[in-house]
Amino acid sequence: LKADDKLLVSGFTFSPASDSALAPILAEGVLNALGQSRAVRLLSPSDVATVMAQMKRTGDLAGNDSLAREVAERSGASAIVGGNIVHASSGYTVNLTLRRATDGALLASFPETAATTKELIEVVDALTRKLRGKMGESLRQVNRSVPLAQATTASLEALRRYSEGARAHDVDGDFDRAVRVLREAVAIDSTFALAWRKLGQALSNGGYPGAAADSARERGARYAERLPDRERGLVLGAYFASRNRDVAKAIASYESAYAADSNSTAASNQLMNLYALTRDDARALRYGRRSFAILPTPADAGHLAELLVRTGDPRAAQALIDSVTRGGASTEENVFMWAARVSLAYARGMIDSVRPLGEAMRRSSNASTRLYGAGLLIREAELRGQPTRAAQNGVDLSTMRRAQGIVDIAGDRLALARLDILVRGRTPEGVRRLDAVAGTQSAGSRTWSGGPTSLAIADLYARAGEVGKAKAVLARYESTTPGGVQGVPSQSWPEARGSIALAEGRFADAIREFRASDTDTSGVPASCVECAQINLARAFDAANQADSTVATMERYLAIPARRESNLNDAYFLRAMVHERLGQLYEAKGDTAKAVNNYRTFIALWKDAEPEFQSRVAEAIRRIEKLTPVEKLR
Repeated sequence: LKADDKLLVSGFTFSPASDSALAPILAEGVLNALGQSRAVRLLSPSDVATVMAQMKRTGDLAGNDSLAREVAERSGASAIVGGNIVHASSGYTVNLTLRRATDGALLASFPETAATTKELIEVVDALTRKLRGKMGESLRQVNRSVPLAQATTASLEALRRYSEGARAHDVDGDFDRAVRVLREAVAIDSTFALAWRKLGQALSNGGYPGAAADSARERGARYAERLPDRERGLVLGAYFASRNRDVAKAIASYESAYAADSNSTAASNQLMNLYALTRDDARALRYGRRSFAILPTPADAGHLAELLVRTGDPRAAQALIDSVTRGGASTEENVFMWAARVSLAYARGMIDSVRPLGEAMRRSSNASTRLYGAGLLIREAELRGQPTRAAQNGVDLSTMRRAQGIVDIAGDRLALARLDILVRGRTPEGVRRLDAVAGTQSAGSRTWSGGPTSLAIADLYARAGEVGKAKAVLARYESTTPGGVQGVPSQSWPEARGSIALAEGRFADAIREFRASDTDTSGVPASCVECAQINLARAFDAANQADSTVATMERYLAIPARRESNLNDAYFLRAMVHERLGQLYEAKGDTAKAVNNYRTFIALWKDAEPEFQSRVAEAIRRIEKLTPVEKLR
């Protein structure tokens, strides 16, 4: 074996077959123990699932030598790690083997016995250390390895549930099942740091409240010092990257994990995401390419395609999606591939195709894809000037979330209040909804929508002109939130303060707060690229600074398409931005730009609900006034 050669862990056969439930648990143990080796690279279960899908094959690799060799050949693995377990009255005999992938020739074999199931984790640890030495890894490196029971768990049953949950999350994309069994794993062993980290991932990807995911990551960080270097970096990175933490420390933690193992897709994927959020597109693209080179799955293709769209290369993004689809990989249920298709549609100006994409996602058999599609349909309806349909889609999304055990009454009311205040101009109705949310919320609560709902309430109160209520909510939150500004998402706090200042006519203060919101408290650019620009445009417009309003709105419109902005376009009322730009350019005497913005506004709201049709008619009238020749035509 050479440095960085790939290994396939095929699993164990079990005799008698009635006890075979132990086999996948021990295979997970081998994966985690060998994962500490820096001499070779292991194919993950996700790698194997991708190759099997391309082969259009199913089945268990354990005991199926020909299938294991074919998977190894297709994935470029040099050798296969497997073995067998025999259960007799005296206990268990475990035999770990290493075979050459090309012909199945036996390269090494190590037997070990265990009197009880409790000793099996120690046996797997001992066997994998012997195998690593036989493969040529230095004894110093092997001896520095963290014991498997410490790196994972001493409980075989907790390891079994972790193995099941990891497969549900990483291979099947079944986040609901992953959450269920991972919760069982940490209930058995509350110090199981890797299970807490994976649970945080599953909760986030499954659309569960962010507070639950944050709590899981915090529990994982509590026991991170027990872990090997790579795993410690991953657990701490997840903790620092979660809401209310420190993005710069998250990046440093994941960089340390990547330094420990540059073949870790967990590290490269998270670095890709964090650099994208902090607007370092060059580094994000670098890690996106690295992740796809290591593990060319539909999920990684979707991530990379979105980055290519965002960096101005939609053709390469389309070619990547097409190549993965032609390669036989299953993409129809993958939420990240769908998200990439949506980004492409936005980048190409194909807004009319967004709704069909959302409806197709709603029909998916994958829960996460259905949730994403439902959320997309809400935003698309708002973008089109159809708040009634948006509210109906919101009810559908709430129903879907309740089916997963996620009840978010406050979040539902807040979404409707936002529609009333920002889109429909029904301020009294929106304020009544806010009153209902504020009246049921305990000070400093973070139990709804994964974040500090108080700040969203304060922001909306201010935008509705209820400055007293906005200040009261903000003051209550500040007095009960430990850590001050560091205790909340970086942008939410100055945004709320800025909206209050704007409502009070303190334009300079509002502009200062909105500018501050563009930088995270850890010193990196804030995750929401659009937020500061659109809020600054509001402030400049209220202050009658027309030139600054136009410049800021144009910067907002120029932001490259990406998944976050696709969903936020309606929140930031892109159609209304074009409408306002038309008015401002008309006042400046720039007829061409005024007409172009009016036309874009009309195109977006051509099917708007009746309450908005007078605004569409006014835009048409303005165009006819500005371009009388076209009216004659």
